[in-house]
Amino acid sequence: MWNDRYSGDVYVCGTMPNDFLYRVSNFVKGNKVLCLGEGEGRNAVYLAREGFDVSAVDSSPLALENAERLADQSYVDINTQVAELSQYVIKPKRWSGIVSIFCHLPSAVRTSLHKKIVVGLKPGGIFIMEAYRSELLASLSQLKQELAGLEFLHIKEVVRDVNEGSFKKKNAELVQLVARKPF
Repeated sequence: MWNDRYSGDVYVCGTMPNDFLYRVSNFVKGNKVLCLGEGEGRNAVYLAREGFDVSAVDSSPLALENAERLADQSYVDINTQVAELSQYVIKPKRWSGIVSIFCHLPSAVRTSLHKKIVVGLKPGGIFIMEAYRSELLASLSQLKQELAGLEFLHIKEVVRDVNEGSFKKKNAELVQLVARKPF
């Protein structure tokens, strides 16, 4: 399914970073950033241009090939790994930042992954997330429970226009969060 989505000549979500990530990426201090469900690499490449050592994970080999091509065109390096997030292992205390932009997962997978994110962040590490509010996304109170152990610097439901690549949606209902693992 995902390879079909990424098989065209145009980057599905464009090549510019997600608007929310662009605004809040300065919260990440340190070097190593993990992008989950990264797709074609627009956010990973942006973070690499900002000087981060970025690893991008996605279940679509084709999407990650596109990500590598975008990185080459942008004269940056990113590490890519094809993996199902339901089985992906996040090593403890490894990441200065973990990013999840429009990475919608079934609730059981999301809950498990969120626990792994908390463990995978270094003390002071930042988790950045933006997602559509939908049946696949938890409420703010559920997200706070799933990400127990993090301090929420920003967590809210917002309505904004999304204009990213071929995805254009007026008045999109989103949830955004920036959370930090305590020192």
